[in-house]
Amino acid sequence: MEKHGRNKDRLGKEILYSQALRAALPEAEYAVAPLYAAAYNGDVNAIGGLARLGVNSNRQHEQSGFTALHVAVFKCKLTAVDALLTHFRGKMNLHVQDKKGDTALHIASHLGFVEIAGLICDEEECDPLSVVNKEGQYPIDIVRNH
Repeated sequence: MEKHGRNKDRLGKEILYSQALRAALPEAEYAVAPLYAAAYNGDVNAIGGLARLGVNSNRQHEQSGFTALHVAVFKCKLTAVDALLTHFRGKMNLHVQDKKGDTALHIASHLGFVEIAGLICDEEECDPLSVVNKEGQYPIDIVRNH
């Protein structure tokens, strides 16, 4: 395995980890940034605190292109989606696309998360007909074909 980096286990022994291991555990990657971790875990208190600190809600994960909103939608964390939309209102770009060209609304549509899609669509900045993914689909196209 190709060496990607070093870490220490609980006993302080050095362990090696690889790119392959990191790819096999993608959810661990979301813990790299605090807002991703809060969204992934549905921690609305942490989301509120991070918003007060002024963290960037549009920061994208290097490999997936996910934002914290993408993560919360993907994990079906309704309260986290609501907290992100509330605390970062006016600062969050709802049309950020991941590596597949999907916005958070595309993901909610694909996974059939109607309540989450409704929350996103209720935002003034949301325009469900402004972004197509790499397959040329709007979120409504995904709903129709799902």
